[in-house]
Amino acid sequence: MSLRSIGAQSVGRRVALELGSPGFLAIIASPQARAVERIAERLGTNAAQLLASEDIRAFAARLHESPADPIIVSGLDALTDSAWQKLDRQRDRLLRDRLTLLVLSMESAERLSRNAPNLASLFGGFYQWNEAPRAAPDPATAEADQATFDILAKQWIEETQSASSVTRKVRHPAYQRIIAMGERAIPPILRDLEREPRMWGPALHAITGALPVPPADAGKVAHIARAWLDWAKDNGYVW
Repeated sequence: MSLRSIGAQSVGRRVALELGSPGFLAIIASPQARAVERIAERLGTNAAQLLASEDIRAFAARLHESPADPIIVSGLDALTDSAWQKLDRQRDRLLRDRLTLLVLSMESAERLSRNAPNLASLFGGFYQWNEAPRAAPDPATAEADQATFDILAKQWIEETQSASSVTRKVRHPAYQRIIAMGERAIPPILRDLEREPRMWGPALHAITGALPVPPADAGKVAHIARAWLDWAKDNGYVW
């Protein structure tokens, strides 16, 4: 079994690319890694968690009853070979029009491959959970990143303050260059959000893949800013 490394941030980016698409993604992790909790934190309110059970029909029904995109399924380590074979026979009933993430141990992944080959054929990949602790930024690098952000943010604000189009604001070259900074842009963005709520949600989503804003808060700039700041604290960011 070929495994690619993945962490919560990478899961977020992968999910952002596949929202609204049917399919499965398998993430192999030990229970001590808290992968389910970290993935749920990263994906925010659009995701839901579901515990697998030996009652395959009931499990399939719960999958389809949920509008969540994606559903994070755990509890798979308790399934026997027989249960995996039943899952394989129910493959078509398990496939939703949205993404399903399975978080399981290596032993369960091997049971999946051995006992449910038809189901396994639907998977977009098997990933090894490998989330390293977030390192503190070098002070000189952080200072340089802040200076770059300040220049770009000032340009973006001045040149789009009269624009009513969200698309025009997000596609502005300065905004896109901030996104291109990647993780280095997150602390400066969070500092700016604390000072004044601005439209940094699209940039943070593009960088992290996270979706922490409840649908009811769409368009509410202050609420969106608070959701991102709370998410950042929960995910260990320091700014």
